[in-house]
Amino acid sequence: MTEPYREAKFEPHTGPFLFEFQRHGMSADEFCSRLGQFFLRLPREFRYAVEVRNPGLLGMGYLQVLLRHGVAHVYNHWSGMPPLAEQHTRMQGFTAVFTVLRLLTPLGISYAAAKKRAEPYTKIVEELPQMRTETVQLVRQAIGARMCWSTIELKGMRR
Repeated sequence: MTEPYREAKFEPHTGPFLFEFQRHGMSADEFCSRLGQFFLRLPREFRYAVEVRNPGLLGMGYLQVLLRHGVAHVYNHWSGMPPLAEQHTRMQGFTAVFTVLRLLTPLGISYAAAKKRAEPYTKIVEELPQMRTETVQLVRQAIGARMCWSTIELKGMRR
């Protein structure tokens, strides 16, 4: 899986491998067990991050798997997820030496509705002051913790 990436020497120009999990039909325990087994099979020299879109997974099992493998939790501003600050509280801090933030949709709005509302992406549809404040707080905390680097992805959002 990683050989083409390794051979092309992409690493200095990219962030971590990001694994995104939508709803999956497993219990939190089963998901965490399988996630831990997955990371045991991956090469250790790369950085990895996990984005879950199921707030029920933000618990001790998930936290322990990420800490054990040095994998970052992706703080995501997504439809059914709790606010960024609440995710950080549930995660009890950062789980790796780097962090990733993905600012995707307003909370409580489906992706389809958010996309339709924002098209054609030529103006700010709605300011999201809580998201902005919590993003700044997380970045400051990451800097204060001397994180190696942070990645912020804005997708389909203007601020």
